[in-house]
Amino acid sequence: MDWNNDGRTDLLAGDCDGFVWYFRNLTNHLSPLFAEGRRLSAGGETLSLAGSAGHARHDICDWNNDGRKDLVASDGNGTVTVYLNEGADTDPVLGRGKKVMAYDVDGNLKPIDRGTRSHLMVCDFNHDGKKDLVFSDQDNPGFYFLENVHSDTDPRFAPARQLELSPYQRPNLGSFVDWDGDGKNDLIACEFEHSIRFYKDEGTGGQGAGPKFSDPDGITIVKPDSIMMVSGADVVDWNQDGDLDIITGQGHAGSRLRFYERDYIEDSIHDTHPIVHVDEFQRAEHTLLGVVRRYADAMIEHGRDSYGPQQTGLLLSALDRSTLKPLELRPEPPGGVRRGDRVGLPWRRLTGANPHLDQNLLRVLYALTEITGKERYSKVADHEVQWFFQNSQSPVTGLLPWGEHLSWDVILDQPISSGTDYTHEFARPWVLWDRSFALAPKASKKFAIGLWNHQIANHQTGAFDRHAPYDRHGPRDGRDFPRHAGFYIHTWAHAYKHTGDEIFLRAIEVVLSRFERKRKGTDGVMQATISPLDIETAASMVPNPLAPRLREFAQMEDQLVLENLHQRYGSPDGTLTFIPNWEAGYASGVSADWAMFGLARYEQVKKKPLRDLVITVADAYVDALPDEDVDVWPMTFSHIISAQVAAYKLTNKNVYLEEAHRFAKMAVDHFFQDNPLPRASFRTDHYETITGADSLALSLLEVHAATNHLQVTIPLNTIDR
Repeated sequence: MDWNNDGRTDLLAGDCDGFVWYFRNLTNHLSPLFAEGRRLSAGGETLSLAGSAGHARHDICDWNNDGRKDLVASDGNGTVTVYLNEGADTDPVLGRGKKVMAYDVDGNLKPIDRGTRSHLMVCDFNHDGKKDLVFSDQDNPGFYFLENVHSDTDPRFAPARQLELSPYQRPNLGSFVDWDGDGKNDLIACEFEHSIRFYKDEGTGGQGAGPKFSDPDGITIVKPDSIMMVSGADVVDWNQDGDLDIITGQGHAGSRLRFYERDYIEDSIHDTHPIVHVDEFQRAEHTLLGVVRRYADAMIEHGRDSYGPQQTGLLLSALDRSTLKPLELRPEPPGGVRRGDRVGLPWRRLTGANPHLDQNLLRVLYALTEITGKERYSKVADHEVQWFFQNSQSPVTGLLPWGEHLSWDVILDQPISSGTDYTHEFARPWVLWDRSFALAPKASKKFAIGLWNHQIANHQTGAFDRHAPYDRHGPRDGRDFPRHAGFYIHTWAHAYKHTGDEIFLRAIEVVLSRFERKRKGTDGVMQATISPLDIETAASMVPNPLAPRLREFAQMEDQLVLENLHQRYGSPDGTLTFIPNWEAGYASGVSADWAMFGLARYEQVKKKPLRDLVITVADAYVDALPDEDVDVWPMTFSHIISAQVAAYKLTNKNVYLEEAHRFAKMAVDHFFQDNPLPRASFRTDHYETITGADSLALSLLEVHAATNHLQVTIPLNTIDR
């Protein structure tokens, strides 16, 4: 919309933190260039819906018919606020927000209070000359109509009435426009993170007549390459060519906005995209060891921090592949990656270093020293670990700015968060504790103690939340994911091994007891909790009676995990059947991940069902190809390659090594191309390790070592869990 009436289309975008951002168009419609975003203000303060659970979803209209554009927003709690324009239409100045009112079923006028993560759309839905609301939220599947039963200058609404459309769990809005040019307004709405749909009005379109939708499922008009790529849909003639286009945001995949041109949408629906044929091309071949060394050398020479006042030498977790320097602009994220998990401040450049995300790259560097005899690789890895532990630790909590949401900004020379809070959360287990204690013993112990004191909220019950403040004491009893409990126990076991401090045995015992209790549900049914991988590792480092107790816990986890696998993937004959899928994302993986679990656990206990699991998954991917409509990650290829290598070692069947080579070549062609750094996914062109570039390099070393029968230890590629 044109916020300042200068004839150019600007952008207003809400975010999950509860702010609304204004991006002013500096150029034109065809090739718009936007000024840096700024948060809108209301009543002289930053407009913030953080107190109502964030998730600002706004619409622009002249709410009180005074000739000036106003802003209406729903929020994460399901309430609606209107901010009236107290300035000019050409230079809006929003006043303090006022809650929008609606009648309940008993006739009482109250502030609208619907479900969580709500969306709204302001429009004259029933053609009676008054602005109504169309509403959706997470707790009430489907779309709801709130009719304006007062006046157009002072809207008040009737109780919500569900539209006769097929409901889905996370409905998003939306526009009410004449999409097909028949003179009647249609509904354009979304299934969050999945698709944008067209609901055609088959009614009369007459005055006082609401729309009639004959197809309750609608017609899918936009289906992104990957999940998590749809959040809201604003229909506008973006490039002023006479056609209606679509602008949409992203779900958990990040903070970008997407433009779908109408011709592209129609070509996608009718499969009429232009086709280009390439007759022949040639590319120089690289050995797998050569590919990995080029990657490592490029990171050592160009990918370390030499910026800002403090040049730390840390490895950057995102880079421009064309310049081998920090990215100047924040690129579109790979499919399935959330904004709050990237190595940069919200909406800013990705200039963070995060050893948690680069951990397999550090393991690759150690392995390269063993393979080549060149110590420069291991020295860089040692420097990374030592500097990070000794210089980035919170003086208050002892926690580190790493993991899922934090990193060290190499330009600002300080810890940064990808969200509004400095939230500490493990992204994967840290398996370099032995090296960490050797290089930074005091800092390593301080971190382990900080994990106990500042991540665990209750030292009697073991209650915790996977999120804890990095910069202050503030643990809480919340989402105590068993995955994270395993990472903590793994950490404390190493701390006990290196320090002998019995506080770590106490920490292990308390959290273990919590999940011994939680493993049995209220219905008496046992369910898997903490990964046996972390528990078994911990058992090897602690004394009796805790060690056998941990092993017994891990053995029961094996049984529960395998039972669950047979429930999900079992066939009548008792075998497992996996689909060779390729799409990874936040909180979702691929079938090959199970091979990594099976391999890691088999190396610990040598149980045949775990060996069979690895081989079964490897078999599922034999002759498989990636899905064409998926934004595949390097991590997915890495786990598929490692599964094939593992199956080869377990069976000595060459078919698995041949498959490992096939997938490795495919990965090099698609991700590395002719560049030393791999790209973050099939559909991006920058380097960003959150999607497993480091794990891919490790898997390529596995293929090289297996092919050449090297007597070196390549670390297991099993930490992406």
